[in-house]
Amino acid sequence: KLSHFSQSVKAESLEGLKELLTGEFGGNLVRDKLSLIISKILPLCADQERKVRRNCLDILQAVLSQVDSLKLEPLYPLVTAHLSCCLTNLQPSIQRDALPLIDTLVITAPHFINTNFSRILPDCLRQISASSGDTNSVKDGKRTAAVSNQVTDKISSLEWRTNVLLRVDNILQCVCHQPDSPGQQGHVSKSISFDGEILHTSLYPRLHSSHQLTKQDLVKKAKQDPILDIIDRIVPLVLDSWVEAQGREDKKKSGRTSFI
Repeated sequence: KLSHFSQSVKAESLEGLKELLTGEFGGNLVRDKLSLIISKILPLCADQERKVRRNCLDILQAVLSQVDSLKLEPLYPLVTAHLSCCLTNLQPSIQRDALPLIDTLVITAPHFINTNFSRILPDCLRQISASSGDTNSVKDGKRTAAVSNQVTDKISSLEWRTNVLLRVDNILQCVCHQPDSPGQQGHVSKSISFDGEILHTSLYPRLHSSHQLTKQDLVKKAKQDPILDIIDRIVPLVLDSWVEAQGREDKKKSGRTSFI
């Protein structure tokens, strides 16, 4: 029924599925059918009907809150692909409804955000960035990040930018406070007995000590760090949005625009 052409049938099916997953045996269903549930629900996050999208969001939050990050990790590429499709959809309403999906993932799947932030953040910023062909995004022959002039009849451009930047802040906060691996919060080891000898092995690879890093390793890491390119995109957008917001505030107070 989730693939039915009728929007009402899909909405009713999602409500019934939500009752099952949040019921007494919901945990067993999530554990046994996690891959099937995720693969069926995620495509509907970009559905034409807003009610269907909201129901999918509620179901995903109920499902992901019961799932360990290690069990969800094999589905990271699938989640990332559908999240990107929602964030970059041609319809502004679907783009906006993808922002609460990020909130859900930040709360219920922080390791997913920490692992895939370099792919999620550019799609978020693309919502409020000028296109490459826009003259406002080109300065001295080089492309620069500039806020988009896109407006809709549902929300102001400044409010949209604020909503996107709030999600960007949440993502960056999640990245700063999460370990690289869901099991690297402490030293974890396992002892194995074999022919009377005790063998110790780490469940997760050890990090290299600082004295083992060479200058070439540091240069290579700096060049590969995706956060540097993301910062270059975020800072101009934040500054332009702040200038516009400050100008509107000054205009309301004194009846004139800001000199900034």
